[in-house]
Amino acid sequence: MSKEDKDGFDEYLKDSKKDKKDSKKVDDIDLNVEDGSFGEVKIAAGVLATISAHAAMEIDGVVETFGGFTSDLKSMMGLKTDTKGIKVNFIDEKLEITALLNVKYGNSIPEISKEVQARIKEKIEYMTGLSVEKVNVRIAGVTYEEPIEEA
Repeated sequence: MSKEDKDGFDEYLKDSKKDKKDSKKVDDIDLNVEDGSFGEVKIAAGVLATISAHAAMEIDGVVETFGGFTSDLKSMMGLKTDTKGIKVNFIDEKLEITALLNVKYGNSIPEISKEVQARIKEKIEYMTGLSVEKVNVRIAGVTYEEPIEEA
């Protein structure tokens, strides 16, 4: 992890600690299903994080969601990490998603951020019927593609 990536991740952690004071842990979220359903429907927070991560990766210029050291360690061990860099919170009964991303050098960060926000909101609302109050995007790093040197 580069120093810039670590600094970005450290800033994200500071902000996360502030958010935790006002938020509650999300395990399962009840869906309001129309009358005539055959029982209750709940969605695990991890499902929302997975949908968000895949939605972010659909945007051109997003290289990866950024989970830091713990996610990198899990990846090396072959464990599931498709939710790395995504945080799901309920704050005052409102759904808030935070995505920590690495982007490709040379792309417009404001444009990518707007597209990621719109795509995550669209996918969560379409796939779950839940209303997304806010999508926060934090850029943790920029990835440079090095040209391949010929021998």
